[in-house]
Amino acid sequence: MVVVVVWVVVVVVMMECSVKFIGAATGVNGWRSSIVNESLNSAAVENVSPWSDVLAASSEASQREVARGDDLRTQY
Repeated sequence: MVVVVVWVVVVVVMMECSVKFIGAATGVNGWRSSIVNESLNSAAVENVSPWSDVLAASSEASQREVARGDDLRTQY
């Protein structure tokens, strides 16, 4: 029982130290903020990737489909 309590205390202290270290290294408070910042940074990088060209082409094609549908509706 004493071993379990000591182990839990050690784990909690290590977690607190790592949270403070990550906050100091990233300039944000806590690990949640650093995870959010990392996800935002990766999303910003993905927006520059070649997939943005594919998405732009597909959105243009879908806009043409919508325009063609509008033309057909106006003909009838």
